[in-house]
Amino acid sequence: MNKYTIAAVLGLGLASASASAQDLVVECLISGTPTQQTLTPNFCYSRTNVPDAGVYFKLKSSKSIADVTWSYGGSSGSWRCNGNTSCFYTVARNVTYGSVEACVTRVLYTDGTWENANACATGEFWYSGGGPNPLENEDAQ
Repeated sequence: MNKYTIAAVLGLGLASASASAQDLVVECLISGTPTQQTLTPNFCYSRTNVPDAGVYFKLKSSKSIADVTWSYGGSSGSWRCNGNTSCFYTVARNVTYGSVEACVTRVLYTDGTWENANACATGEFWYSGGGPNPLENEDAQ
């Protein structure tokens, strides 16, 4: 009978750990767009009308967060991910379309607990004019 009790307790512990991981969601939105964007979970896309647009990523959790470890990559540009719940990608001036992904790999909660995670979002963008196109300026010189 003790074996069953231990197995049940271990099973409940695993279920609660996986349930907390399911509460983590990375949302994103594209900046520099002709229309207002809202954060959407896992994937966002839009055309941009400025050549230096960006993608904003935000981690949502049901628990209060103290620190976040991000991994990221994709198109040329620069990243600002400082251990908090948000991460921002700025498009390189010569990039007219692309796809970037930001993932949360570890979360430290304010209650001192932590977990490894794999919560990601992808942002896709394409420059469609409406502002100065850096490629046109280079051709004119």
